Amino acid sequence: SDVKIILGYGGFPVFKKVWKEILTYENFYVDLASFHLDRSLIRKMIKILGSHRCIYGTDCPYNFSDRAGKFSYTKTRKRLAYDFLELEDYNKIFFQNITNLSRETDT
Repeated sequence: SDVKIILGYGGFPVFKKVWKEILTYENFYVDLASFHLDRSLIRKMIKILGSHRCIYGTDCPYNFSDRAGKFSYTKTRKRLAYDFLELEDYNKIFFQNITNLSRETDT
């Protein structure tokens, strides 16, 4: 299908079930904006779906305020640093996937 569908929060609250359900549909993607997604779940998501189906998400400004109660990108960047990813997966998740999704396709 030409319609692209992005599931928020990694498919919360039924992560693995959702990933297995959408596995055969290449037009489904998941974002990584969720306090419920830890490194272990992100690794499992990539193993099941592949990093080409995962998209960086911040969920900002929700839940990311500094000690003074003001919104802070610093906190979300640190949380989503994903320094445990291979460089190829990191580049797909942070840059390439959303760029590819946002391009118009020729029909």
